Amino acid sequence: MRRGGLLLLVLLCLVPATAQAGTYEVWGCAGPDGRPIAADGWGAEGTVAGSSTSNQCAAGQGLYAVLSDNVDLPANQSTLSWHFKAPADTRVVRYRLWRWAFASVGAEGAPMYILYQGKIQFDDSHIGDICSQFERCASRGVVSTPFSDANLVTSQPLADVRDLWMNVGCGGSGTCRAGAAPGDYSTGYRLYRSAVVLQDDTDPAFGAPPAGSLFAGGTLAGSHGVSFSATDTGSGVQQATLEVDGTPAATKTLGCAPPYTATVPCKLSASETVTLDTATLTDGQHSVRLLLADASGNSAAYGPFTITTANTPTTCAAGVASELVTTRDRRGTIAYGGRLNVRGTLAGAAPGTVVRVISEIKGSRAARLIATPLTTDSQGRLSYRVPAGPSRTLRLAYRSRSEATFRCSKPLAVNVRAPVTLAASPRIVSSGSRVRFSGRLRGGHVPRNGKVVELQAFERGRWRTFRTVRSNSKGAFNYRYRFSFRASGTTFPVRARVRADASYPFALGTSNRVRVRVR
Repeated sequence: MRRGGLLLLVLLCLVPATAQAGTYEVWGCAGPDGRPIAADGWGAEGTVAGSSTSNQCAAGQGLYAVLSDNVDLPANQSTLSWHFKAPADTRVVRYRLWRWAFASVGAEGAPMYILYQGKIQFDDSHIGDICSQFERCASRGVVSTPFSDANLVTSQPLADVRDLWMNVGCGGSGTCRAGAAPGDYSTGYRLYRSAVVLQDDTDPAFGAPPAGSLFAGGTLAGSHGVSFSATDTGSGVQQATLEVDGTPAATKTLGCAPPYTATVPCKLSASETVTLDTATLTDGQHSVRLLLADASGNSAAYGPFTITTANTPTTCAAGVASELVTTRDRRGTIAYGGRLNVRGTLAGAAPGTVVRVISEIKGSRAARLIATPLTTDSQGRLSYRVPAGPSRTLRLAYRSRSEATFRCSKPLAVNVRAPVTLAASPRIVSSGSRVRFSGRLRGGHVPRNGKVVELQAFERGRWRTFRTVRSNSKGAFNYRYRFSFRASGTTFPVRARVRADASYPFALGTSNRVRVRVR
């Protein structure tokens, strides 16, 4: 291949899929099972005299924020927050928060708890939750059951939101006046758990083109690897998958898996190797792609490229496996497509033991492993329905993982009569006129230079060959025959006969009979 052509192939393999936004969920303070975890993405903000924020997630008490009730706090100037900030290249699209909040009644100012989404702005579009005397709210939620539905706050689908704030502050006018005993608080909350769904709008990307022994060419056996480098923005590269013929065949997880507890749960750059055991595939050609996925499900693909595998032997060990006995449901020669079952018994086999069928077409000297394996039942028995095809020799075979070749049964010869059809036109002729005989050899395997076909008529108590013709390489043949005046007033049954020979893997076969009447 010329260098320009190779460069074009590499560029085509590296074309990314169309970008589409994926989402992933980040848990904070407690996981789905309620066990304590870090509160990644949440940070404390603000300083107010006599008041505090505290991270008590490890003790199962959540993120805590309170305003003191024994210090004069000017309205609209005193705020404490726990602030969730989405990482770069992501945004918040939904959330679930489990919280308990309370707010006392102020003489002038109004202590209040507010959950803001997107912007700290006092309007319905930016407030997700609130408790204050203006809403006639003294508390929301239940302290005794942190993860109950009574404590759950959920959002509608959000657009262009990158921040959440859980605030406690003094609203209204004047001050949230002192007067309570030291240690009392005017408003506060505990955030016991958060589950924030983030949207990631960017796909991961490959660095240099992947490399490895899977690209070696030729026929592959055993395990082969693909090495790659990848980058991502947003959620990070989560896994790489080798897809074979449209189905995942090998996956490498890159150190992160849901449920996610970090806002950037996976590495933003990675270099890894994915290994494919080609012995798990059927022998032959396969289409392969290498897929990258980030934590949100966004993906990129390299490929497809083609590999050829050959892992399963088609030869038998010397001798015959005495523990594998075979029978068949009929003897002799069968018609093409005729029903034939081969039955076997593998002595001492556990249920589900895999047994393979090795088929060798008559005269080919090339054995082929049938793709679909057989399995034994609880008594070591199995059955194989022989499909339509030419004459062949069958063996049932099995091996352990430590064996390089099969142990096989005695060979079973399957002899199939040559499938040939015949037609005549016209069927009624005058003496001295011609009839066109035409037919076809079905089932394929016709030699390149065609196959000899005998045309026979039944006359004087036996079949007599009146003409020999040769088919073309596709099995079609025809011949125009003139009946003599001596045949007048006679009806002749006519057939085609095909003999067996070394170049044609069928036994002697005859066609249907056609009747030609000579007037």
